[in-house]
Amino acid sequence: KASTTGTDVYPLRVSNTNTAAGTQTSVGIEFQHNGGTGLARIRSREIDVQDNFADLIFDVAGGTGGAPIEAMRITSDGNLVINNTGASARLDIRQDTGTAFRLEDGAGQYFSVAAGGDITMRGDITKSSGTLNINASSLALNNAAETKTYLLGTDGGSVQIRHNDSTKL
Repeated sequence: KASTTGTDVYPLRVSNTNTAAGTQTSVGIEFQHNGGTGLARIRSREIDVQDNFADLIFDVAGGTGGAPIEAMRITSDGNLVINNTGASARLDIRQDTGTAFRLEDGAGQYFSVAAGGDITMRGDITKSSGTLNINASSLALNNAAETKTYLLGTDGGSVQIRHNDSTKL
């Protein structure tokens, strides 16, 4: 029965009445298109039958013949998982090709991470305190006019930055 009193009102409740001990269950809303060939779902999937923990899963019609596939999950501990089956961070995004993650402001400045791990930024890097760590053997800096590649390394304990023509900076 739906809750219709108090400050939090839930006029619609979707329930699974399966009470079999030790059985994981799902309950949700399914959207069908084109006579049922294209499906999308929002469902709650019980992940711990002992403590009644559940993830909220969003499935989209992206599989063979429009079959639903999991696109996003909010785990019971609050992690957001996109295109992956498990969370290893608060925000976990998996992308095999192309751009995995991009943040852009209204001025067109952005930060993006490609599937292979390359990071692209348009805009300023600012760090008010602490250390900016770059773990790479080379660093490419570019503007609209030119691209300069710098080789990073150490020489007797000091950091060396050399332009790609090997001149020491």
